[in-house]
Amino acid sequence: MLGKVREELHAFAGVLEKNISLRNFLFAPEPGRTAQKLAVEKAFADRFSVVFFNFLQVLIDKRRQALINEIMAAFEE
Repeated sequence: MLGKVREELHAFAGVLEKNISLRNFLFAPEPGRTAQKLAVEKAFADRFSVVFFNFLQVLIDKRRQALINEIMAAFEE
């Protein structure tokens, strides 16, 4: 299970690295959590496991999505 989450975390971080518009949208406070969660759901709900998708939703709820790289680094420790 942890191996799959690690892979999904790297995949998501890679998407954010390549898609600056998405990254800016998700990291900005203005669109609001609801809009950000809907965007993540439309883009990724069928691409990631339920566990990882729920993790992304919690990050948005807690306004921690900008910490994805730090979270990934901590996960690797």
